[in-house]
Amino acid sequence: MLEAIAGLVLGPVGGAITGLLGLGLQTWATAAKQAKDLELARLQGEQTLRLMELEQRHQLQLANISAESAERLAALDAESRADAQRGSDLQASYKHDSAAYLDKGAQKQSRVARWLMALVDFLRGVIRPAATVYSFVLLTLLVAWVQQLYSQHHLVANPDDIRRVVYDVINTVLYITNTCTVWWFGARANNRR
Repeated sequence: MLEAIAGLVLGPVGGAITGLLGLGLQTWATAAKQAKDLELARLQGEQTLRLMELEQRHQLQLANISAESAERLAALDAESRADAQRGSDLQASYKHDSAAYLDKGAQKQSRVARWLMALVDFLRGVIRPAATVYSFVLLTLLVAWVQQLYSQHHLVANPDDIRRVVYDVINTVLYITNTCTVWWFGARANNRR
């Protein structure tokens, strides 16, 4: 009896802990992404300052330099373009990493691309609730299958086995429910911040 009570208490607690762990991992991943975004913004700011300094230096030298400094002016201009290109390359690299599936211009040109992107977005949005429903359906089918096996083979289970199976099913349902609920709604609360 003590085992049954412990199972009823530990099942939901385990589910809640698993949900909190999942939520914690998701929150950590979000924080890591935000840190990466802040680093990108810092690098872009530094790049912009460098470009502005180069541009100011370039303008000053244009005003003060005579014809003999034309080569130097060309070198500074080339350096400025190289820095701008490196900044653009870095920016493009970070943008590529941020899950851009298809360029908006390409979506406007292709009806198929719009439908495919809508399908991708739909699949991304339905995965978590579908996995939750799938786990409940799978558990229900498993219980029905066990019942069918017992009735087909005219098996008689002793009351202790039946009691243990019922407790296991209840604990599993409680565990899955708590895991899904805490993780699902915990993630939604984080997304609102």
